[in-house]
Amino acid sequence: PRVDLHIREATHDQLEGRIESGEVDVAFVYDTLVPGHPRRERLFALPAHVLLAADDPLAQAETVRLEDVAPRDLILLDAPPSSAHTLSLFEARGLTPRIRHRTASYEAVRTLVGRGLGYGILVQRPANPASYEGYPVAMKEISPPVDPVGIDVIWSATIDPPDRVRALISFARSISWTSA
Repeated sequence: PRVDLHIREATHDQLEGRIESGEVDVAFVYDTLVPGHPRRERLFALPAHVLLAADDPLAQAETVRLEDVAPRDLILLDAPPSSAHTLSLFEARGLTPRIRHRTASYEAVRTLVGRGLGYGILVQRPANPASYEGYPVAMKEISPPVDPVGIDVIWSATIDPPDRVRALISFARSISWTSA
């Protein structure tokens, strides 16, 4: 079927009602709370990791403990649901991170970390091991491991999806997301 794709970025809160009304046919979201009760399917899941400047001594470790970074400066990705997820990782271990900077920009986190101004906790895993400015960064698994964050495709539970939406969902299922 012919698909005319319009890409929009939105927070989970901004999706409220748009999926169920049919204004938005399909969305790709983190597995956290999405208002309403859309149909959903898990595409893949990834655990959060610690992002460090490549010359940070902890960047040489195989894994990084949250206990080791909590007293250091955190560059918090301050966009829902990322900020709540990051803070919950520390809270689950009885820790409170020292937040130095907050930014809604994923790349700003990578830039500030690359410049050595702190560390970040992120889920996304770009292939480029450097910030946009070219500062090298290191992604380190968290030890002990944290639960992975699911990436889901969602669509209306009340509207029967048209062929174009079914085709897009089928295509999304066919992709090897973690190696893309």
